[in-house]
Amino acid sequence: MPSRRSTPRRSATRHVALAAGALLAVTAPLAAHDFWLVPGAFPFAEGAGVEVLGQTSVRFPTSVSPVALARVARAVIVDGTGKATPITDLSHRGTSLLLRAKPAASGQYVVAADLQPRSTRQTGEGLLRYVRLEGAPDAAARIEREGRLNAADSLTRTDAKYAKTLVDVGTRGPRAFSASAGQPLEFTPERDPAQLRAGDTLRLRLVFRGQPVAGITAHAGIAPAGGVAADSTTPREPDVHVATDAQGVLRLPITRTGLWNVRTIHVLPAGGAAWETHWATFVFRAGQ
Repeated sequence: MPSRRSTPRRSATRHVALAAGALLAVTAPLAAHDFWLVPGAFPFAEGAGVEVLGQTSVRFPTSVSPVALARVARAVIVDGTGKATPITDLSHRGTSLLLRAKPAASGQYVVAADLQPRSTRQTGEGLLRYVRLEGAPDAAARIEREGRLNAADSLTRTDAKYAKTLVDVGTRGPRAFSASAGQPLEFTPERDPAQLRAGDTLRLRLVFRGQPVAGITAHAGIAPAGGVAADSTTPREPDVHVATDAQGVLRLPITRTGLWNVRTIHVLPAGGAAWETHWATFVFRAGQ
């Protein structure tokens, strides 16, 4: 979702959209990237503001280019009661998007950001190739098996991305790990990741528009030494690949504590010769 995972997910050549929203364009091959939210501290000091980096890259948790501010459709911080407050302080720091907020109280919070959908035109075979390269060969196989591709020479593919993370302010207060950020495609842990130890298994539920998503493969990995300062030469552990069960639950083995990410793509027809890909990422720190 190459060296970053054992399934073929990335290549140097990819089709991505140049037009925002409903605008369409025929694109040249470019590099596509995951979008993650990475907290700037663990934890933030009590009474301090929160800073979260929006990272765009194929190598977690680094960033190669900042997301344009106009592409951020929604950014919120959610407290332990489920109350969502918009984040309006958005800027850039180097190659990262920077989100700033100042919670009123100590505690754990969810920070989430949705990007504006982007659309492009491609052939049916191009869609299948794209889906396979992005780490969803099972989705490509299902599309072929069900004969869902339109016979037209071209189709419209719309990509939407949703990122989510957990932040702590101080060392006390309500926990928000189980709170929903209201994203169309969203991971929610069933246990506080801060309480995890090496050898534990984290159950995460994946829902799409409020309904569990069964039989979808997710990819997870831990940040290498160096964190956001890591580069292409930094050694990386192989990714873990797990699938959701009938209730939309995946079981992620935690091999060691540290900064983890889990990510997936949900592919579905949108009527006629239109298709949607929904990308979701969740970043959390396992252990204290």
